[in-house]
Amino acid sequence: RMKRFIFLILVLLLLSTTFSCKKKEELGTNEYSIHTNLQNDYLKTDYKLATIYANGKKELSYPVPIKLTLDSSFCSSLNGSITYEIKIYEDKEKTILVSDEKVDETFYEVYNLKIAQEYYWEIVATNDTDTVSSNLKEFKVIDDKIRNLYIDGVTNVRDLGGYLVNGKRTKQGLIYRTSKLNDDESTTPLISEKGIDAFNKLGVKTEIDLRKTVDNENGGINYSLLGNNVKYYSIPMVSNGNCLTLNPNEIKQVFSILGNKNNYPLFFHCSIGTDRTGMVAFLINSILGVNEDDLYRDYLFSNFGQIGSMRTPTAINNYLNVIKACNGNSLQEKTYQYLLSIGVDKNDIDNLIEIMW
Repeated sequence: RMKRFIFLILVLLLLSTTFSCKKKEELGTNEYSIHTNLQNDYLKTDYKLATIYANGKKELSYPVPIKLTLDSSFCSSLNGSITYEIKIYEDKEKTILVSDEKVDETFYEVYNLKIAQEYYWEIVATNDTDTVSSNLKEFKVIDDKIRNLYIDGVTNVRDLGGYLVNGKRTKQGLIYRTSKLNDDESTTPLISEKGIDAFNKLGVKTEIDLRKTVDNENGGINYSLLGNNVKYYSIPMVSNGNCLTLNPNEIKQVFSILGNKNNYPLFFHCSIGTDRTGMVAFLINSILGVNEDDLYRDYLFSNFGQIGSMRTPTAINNYLNVIKACNGNSLQEKTYQYLLSIGVDKNDIDNLIEIMW
């Protein structure tokens, strides 16, 4: 039996590697994936095989950057000292996303773009007297299921949006799940200035900290390390057991924040961003109608983060067992009824659904 099991695993790995390579060959010249080879292999195979690819012991959660080649031939008419600025837009109307001055570079790397999204870009060249712009070019970030992000100093960061539900995609750029920004039992920052800048570029307005306070797990922090303009909420949760059933009042508090559109974009976290954070992420995606496979896949992607130990499907199994005991014709309806049963305000649930759709 052991030999058969090992053989099956080897076959699955071979198939996943083959599929991954095929996928890369089929990408157009202006199409990009944000994932590493290892992440791609996991996302294209059965989520139950997550622990083959990552076990929580190394930092493997960061995406790869989109690398744009810069061609300065368009400004050959300019003389003297020339500076170059790259501009990236979210649409043809030139809603600016990135504006960055680059000098004497042949390529530009950009992180944290949305999946399944088209972008437009140009280079602007300037000397002492003239300014010339290149033709507007376009590229696309392909649909890769999970939008993981690079926030320097913080592991296990991803967007809760971007999942397809009945042919429609939940909104990206509104809710993020992360790990802690400061070390446990300390005010020492883990997030770097570069990481803070990346979060600020995402426009984050609110932080929800799920770490305990009675044992100083959160380090006594009562403010956001991102700055005074970011609202900070401490909602301590218990983590030694089924996080779903242990924290009904805390879940109610979290949803009161999620139900207020003025709090967005926002992010929430516990310590390593896996158990308490994973439970809240499960509830949010479940109430939005995300399918079970994707609920598991999002949770198990935490194994790519430096979380200390490996996670298995057990936690999601436990959550589903609780939710499925509720009334309703679908998991989404059952989740709705569960949230009502623990005292979550109906308006907060409805507002969250409207915000994310």
